[in-house]
Amino acid sequence: MDFKEYSAAFHAQNDDILHFGILGMKWGVRRYQNPDGTLTEAGRKRYDKITKAADDIDTYYAKRGVKGAKEKVDKLRAKAEKYGNPEKDEYIKARNSFETDEAKDTWEREHDELRSKGWKQGYDGFCVEKDEGNTTYELRVNRQTGSYSEAKKSYNDFKKNRTEYMNNIKKQMLDHMKPYLSEWETDYKELKSQLDKEICFITLNGKTIAISLDGGDPLGYHDITGEYDTKSKKLRYIGLQG
Repeated sequence: MDFKEYSAAFHAQNDDILHFGILGMKWGVRRYQNPDGTLTEAGRKRYDKITKAADDIDTYYAKRGVKGAKEKVDKLRAKAEKYGNPEKDEYIKARNSFETDEAKDTWEREHDELRSKGWKQGYDGFCVEKDEGNTTYELRVNRQTGSYSEAKKSYNDFKKNRTEYMNNIKKQMLDHMKPYLSEWETDYKELKSQLDKEICFITLNGKTIAISLDGGDPLGYHDITGEYDTKSKKLRYIGLQG
């Protein structure tokens, strides 16, 4: 009996389901992805390992001008994307967190639209970021509606009134820090000069402006943070971070 005859006879008499996997795998246990498509811890390590390999090869071959480098790097990056990545994780988690399909669809449409206009995904799926000079802007979504519309209005308002807002913010931060400057072995002029560089991270959600200004060397490389109310023109709190 040859193999074909054996195979036909076997399948005709057997109702078993045959499954071929890899050594050590267990039924129902996912090695690299969770049921919702996000990466497991092993999956994240695998992704990092593959992308690092791509970066190393890219750097190595770029210096030596070796032909075929781009093709090898592209294959590795495609392999990494196939298994998912941390940014994709945050995207999936964010979409699944909205309670209604309408909010999910709104978020997905507006999030993707902002990404197409040069905004990048922030540290989680509920925000997008964009660098403009010394400033990084972050827009945060409305968690109930899935819309960025309020954050976008706040962004446009801040851009229009930036000089007024920043002058108010810096003055209140400086006034608050005055009593503590001796502890940092710095003076008012040094700190003012640093804050005037306006190296900052600004989060806009349509209600308030959360701002973090780089205190640089005068404050031991700590940031001064606050939440600015455009109606009252006051900072709700002021603190140090870093």
